[in-house]
Amino acid sequence: MATRKRQEDRRIQRTRQVLQQAFVEVVREKGEALSSLREIEKRFVAMSIQEITERANVNRGTFYLHFTDKYMLADVVVLSGLPGLACQPG
Repeated sequence: MATRKRQEDRRIQRTRQVLQQAFVEVVREKGEALSSLREIEKRFVAMSIQEITERANVNRGTFYLHFTDKYMLADVVVLSGLPGLACQPG
């Protein structure tokens, strides 16, 4: 009997997508001219889970159901290739 991977609930997919988009928006908001990795890193460190969840309009508890911390969220965003985090050529 073959086991099939259960398809993820659409609500879960939507929540994860909204959190990822909020992450990108908060990073952008912290500095429009992200011209170096050092600047991105500084803004990332200054970013809080609260800012991300407020932007996504979800509770902090919901965030932690989907991601361990902001580092895990950042990994998912980078690996998924969400637009908006690329460094601007300068």
